[in-house]
Amino acid sequence: MKASIIGLGGMGSTHYNMLRAMDDVDIIALVDIEETRVLEKAADCGARPYTDLNEMLANENPDFLVVCTPSYLHCDHSIAAMQKGIHVLVEKPTALNEDDVKTMWKCAADNNVMFMTALVIRFWDEYVWLKNAVDSGCYGKLLHLNMWRTGERPTYSWQNWMLDEEKSGLVPFDLHIHDVDFIVYLLGSPEKTDFFQINGTPGQYVESIFKYTDGPRVQAKAAWLLSKIPFLSGYEAIFEHGYADYRNDKLTFFATNGEASHPITEANFEGSEINVANTSGYTKEIKYFTDCIRKGVPPSIIKEEELLTTISLIKQYKDLI
Repeated sequence: MKASIIGLGGMGSTHYNMLRAMDDVDIIALVDIEETRVLEKAADCGARPYTDLNEMLANENPDFLVVCTPSYLHCDHSIAAMQKGIHVLVEKPTALNEDDVKTMWKCAADNNVMFMTALVIRFWDEYVWLKNAVDSGCYGKLLHLNMWRTGERPTYSWQNWMLDEEKSGLVPFDLHIHDVDFIVYLLGSPEKTDFFQINGTPGQYVESIFKYTDGPRVQAKAAWLLSKIPFLSGYEAIFEHGYADYRNDKLTFFATNGEASHPITEANFEGSEINVANTSGYTKEIKYFTDCIRKGVPPSIIKEEELLTTISLIKQYKDLI
């Protein structure tokens, strides 16, 4: 299968490494506004380099395009490819507003192509385990869930676009969206919500509390901090018959009888460009998408309604002081 990537920053380079390692995918074209970067990557894999997406689309015929450009460009770049009959895997967030998400999904339907947002923790082993545990009820009801995602304020993006709220949406759309999306995927739309954020000398910190009727209380927090800290993410889940703790890239489950187990093998950092253990999540995400293309079956693991719910929740941070 022939692949192309637009945007070769941190996430684009991670997708590049995953695709390079796949035996059934060839990267035929790469696009990035930084000419030196795209020439280097193209020489490495034998792809043709471009600095303009429209030029690439006029000269190449990839089966699918991976869109890893700044968030505010996702809609335009995805639509340009889908209108050419090219399948699209777009990095999160799908877009920064509901109207663009709806436009992208409609464009996919109108052009009969596959379209999927790269929400990688839906494919991450430790989060897949949590989803299966909740869905199966094998440890009883989920009573409480606490999730977190924290890192140093990013100052490495092209022209500092990540620190521009209009281009990235800042912490809510770039970081917090992972956990909010997974909560919606896991439990649906919450009946009651509460939001809190701090902006200032610490960086940006956001916290969401979701409540479900006859269901768990869920808390999620995310932050870009000015401190020199490593990236940290994880969760703790309290079930009727056990407690799951995922931190430092290790999942431990404590059954009610006191026995501890490690359901997932050691984390794997190979191919990751962003100091995050990939635990094969990126490869599984791409493999799922390419399998959908081959089978002609739309990706069902990520639904438009869930994306719209997540964005509507995250947008509420704009109303906070």
